[in-house]
Amino acid sequence: MNSRKKLENLSRDELLVTVRQVLAEADALSSRISAVNEIGVAMNATLSLDKILKVVAKQAKWLMDFEHCSICLQDDTDWEIVPLFGQKIDSDIDFKESKTIQHIRKYRYPKLIKQGNESDFLRGFNSQIIIPLIADDTLLGTINFAMAQAEAYTQDDMRIGYMLSLQISPAIRNARIVKQLKLAQEQLEMRIADLDTYNHMIAHDLKSPLSAILLSSQLLQIR
Repeated sequence: MNSRKKLENLSRDELLVTVRQVLAEADALSSRISAVNEIGVAMNATLSLDKILKVVAKQAKWLMDFEHCSICLQDDTDWEIVPLFGQKIDSDIDFKESKTIQHIRKYRYPKLIKQGNESDFLRGFNSQIIIPLIADDTLLGTINFAMAQAEAYTQDDMRIGYMLSLQISPAIRNARIVKQLKLAQEQLEMRIADLDTYNHMIAHDLKSPLSAILLSSQLLQIR
């Protein structure tokens, strides 16, 4: 209602400027959404985690501005920091004790920091977006964007980052499943090879007694 009143108070020229501005913002948002979808297609074309992260590192700049971009991956109880762009973050951070990560793990909701170094692992950046990566109700990690300038990010930026996380999360999950399957296959092949070796040894050990028995049998027949 308040917005309607404000629009009614605008002159014709002011109203045209406002409409053009809204259309430009909508067009820009539409382009960013298209870019997110293109990134998703590129990630779904591979089942390699390294290639997935390379796609994110290469294409994320089309979505928003950042001076730092990274992904923190959780594997069981361990965390791995993967820098994608800009300054590396402190690898000595204990993520089990990180208040920022604990907040993400508890609420599983994107965190937008507009001013101040609130995050304990993105020090020196006044604007931050930290988004959980979740697949099958499992927290895989976070994707992080940061700028030194305060008030650099908006709610729209966080929404775009969240849409990106929806593309990244299943791609990471699938890559991990494939990795686990390959490892299981390698272990199975090693087990089969061990069994083949064992069978050859047993066959060799049995061969000598059987030969002796056959020879004795032949001797008895001759007698």
